[in-house]
Amino acid sequence: MTGKWGFQRKFEKGDIFTKYKNFMGYDCVDDEIVIVPEQAKVVRKIFDLYLQGLSLGQIKSYLESQGIITVTGKDDWNAKIIRDMLKNEKYKGETMLQKTFTEDFMTGKKSKNIGKYLLGNLLVCGDCGAPYRRRTERGRVVWCCATRIEKGKEACPHSHYFG
Repeated sequence: MTGKWGFQRKFEKGDIFTKYKNFMGYDCVDDEIVIVPEQAKVVRKIFDLYLQGLSLGQIKSYLESQGIITVTGKDDWNAKIIRDMLKNEKYKGETMLQKTFTEDFMTGKKSKNIGKYLLGNLLVCGDCGAPYRRRTERGRVVWCCATRIEKGKEACPHSHYFG
C-alpha cells in the first residue's frame, strides 16, 4: 500500500502518467514527463472546440479535415477517445489522489472521497430544498440543485446554475 510519501515520490518521478500508454501531449524521456508541443496544441484545440459548443462528432470532423493525426498515428479520430480526453482529470488539472477513504477503521468500510467545498452546505434550492452541488460542465465549475442533477430538469424545472 502506497502512503503519502509514496505518492510524493510517484509525482516527483512522473508516475502519475505511467499507466497511460500513448498519452497525447506528453512523453516520458529518461523517466521525466515532458510536453510534446505539437500534441499539446491538439489537446488545447480539442478543449477550445468543446468550450465553443461543438459536439464530439463535430470535433472529430474538424480534426480529420485538418489532417491532424491521433497520438497513435491514425488519421481517423474516435469520438469516444475525444470524450475520454475531455473527461480525463489529468488534462483538466483535477487529478485527485485518495479517491476513497476508510470511513470506519473498525470495519474497514471505504467510501468515495467526494471532497468538501465551502458552499456545499450553505446553498439550497429555493424550489425543492435540496442542497446545491459543485460540478464541472464544459470546463467550468458550476453549482446546481442536487435533485436536478440526479433526477433531471423535470424534477426541479425552476432551479438555476450558479458559477
